[in-house]
Amino acid sequence: MLDPHEIESITILKDAAATAIYGQRGANGVILVRTKRGRNGELKISVDAQYGFQQLLGLPRFLNSYYYGWLYNEASYNDGNSVPYYDLATLQKYKE
Repeated sequence: MLDPHEIESITILKDAAATAIYGQRGANGVILVRTKRGRNGELKISVDAQYGFQQLLGLPRFLNSYYYGWLYNEASYNDGNSVPYYDLATLQKYKE
């Protein structure tokens, strides 16, 4: 977890260069990251700010209980069932 603003240089060592310095641990290669160091002189302050917002573009439209039951029966008919899951009396109660 490094701050990208603090990185001065990145070096990739492969093959013999990494093995010579790091031994067996460097056999697959080594990535060296050099960070910026403090310097004598005038104080330098930098500020980085970000701003964002999120807004929902659209809400889904949900069905009420009557239309859900009616469409469930339609799907049941399309699947080859001749008996509806919700009878007409139940659908009428949902509608009221």
